[in-house]
Amino acid sequence: MKNKGLVLYYFILAIILIMWGNPDSLPPLPLRIAFLILVVTPLFTVAQDYFLVIFFFFVILSGSNHAVSYMPATGPYLVACTLIGAVFFRPSNIKGLGTSFSVLLLLALTILVDIAAGGNVENFSYSLLLSIIVANSFISSDRQWQAEQMAYSFIILSLVLSLEYFIWGGQFSQTISVGNEDFERLGWSDPNYFSCVLGFGTLISYSELLDNRIIDKKRNWLLLITLLLSLFVIVSTASRGASVALVIAITLATINSKIPIGRKVGIILLGGILLYVAYKSGLFDLLFSRVANDDGTAGNRTLIWATKLSAFFSSDSLSVLFGYGLQGGRWLGFSKAQGFHNDYLAFLVSYGIVGFLLFVSVILSPLWTKVNRRTIFPFLAYILVILGSLEPISSGNVIYFYFFLFILVQKSAPIR
Repeated sequence: MKNKGLVLYYFILAIILIMWGNPDSLPPLPLRIAFLILVVTPLFTVAQDYFLVIFFFFVILSGSNHAVSYMPATGPYLVACTLIGAVFFRPSNIKGLGTSFSVLLLLALTILVDIAAGGNVENFSYSLLLSIIVANSFISSDRQWQAEQMAYSFIILSLVLSLEYFIWGGQFSQTISVGNEDFERLGWSDPNYFSCVLGFGTLISYSELLDNRIIDKKRNWLLLITLLLSLFVIVSTASRGASVALVIAITLATINSKIPIGRKVGIILLGGILLYVAYKSGLFDLLFSRVANDDGTAGNRTLIWATKLSAFFSSDSLSVLFGYGLQGGRWLGFSKAQGFHNDYLAFLVSYGIVGFLLFVSVILSPLWTKVNRRTIFPFLAYILVILGSLEPISSGNVIYFYFFLFILVQKSAPIR
């Protein structure tokens, strides 16, 4: 953002938010009201054009926080806030991304199937509706500017969450046994999901440093510090899924970059040296032990997948076509609710072959045309790999929808 004072203002508010460390109770009501006023007030004056990035930044930060946060992050609340924002903070120079027919069909299908299955409208449907509203009400006609603002929000988010990890992580550690050794694994929420959230800002920081289109020492220091701190936290949490996804995405970003081959080789050599130093310091001990001591089921994931697939394809034709709904799908094949640990499987079982094909067509839509494909491919690859071991999109995790919007904005920006 060019308005550095505004960035500093909201960065301080973010630090205030993470300083509330009580996981069992909300901050006092006066503090919550005061905090909300401080967040909203600039939106009426100097920050109106930044509603999108500020809104998602604090929603995602609150949802990733270890403690009970200042701000709720439930689906209906977010949709309501976005509609209000569209009335009061809608930018004057918007040019919506539009909404494909596949997206509308997927939204209608998930709502109908979940309700018909005896459940409620799930967070996925709320998050998808939220994305549709944002895509058509808040995206600037200046796509390059919009992409830069969204990129900065991910970078600052990863930086703040990394700092939060260093401040509070020790209070939420757990000892886990891997093989014949005990390790202390830090992280207040699921370390895999937490690491994947950090990966968004990490990947963007790396990509921005790689291209280095803007000569700005302060900006480059921000990118470098965010990259190093986030990588340290991701490795410390020993998330195999996040580590694999990030390695693949960074490799693709390096290969696809327009920088000279000699510079690419230099980056690879420097990365190898840093990895060796980290390895000798023991930073990878827990991660390597988790990989080496896996029994071949990827933490029982393959057993879950096989059971659910077997039960699904033994179902009647209607269920195979349209699924069991998200909650019904979690119970399928088990005597209790069991997560999918794979978003592709989640959509297949929950919304049938029809829902699965719609989901795949939507998630791969940025690849249908060649425009800016090279730029967005590493970002999309990061999401696609994560979905193979986690289920963030079917669960309605807002940051993945926001990141996908970032990909679409980047895709529609002028070719660089």
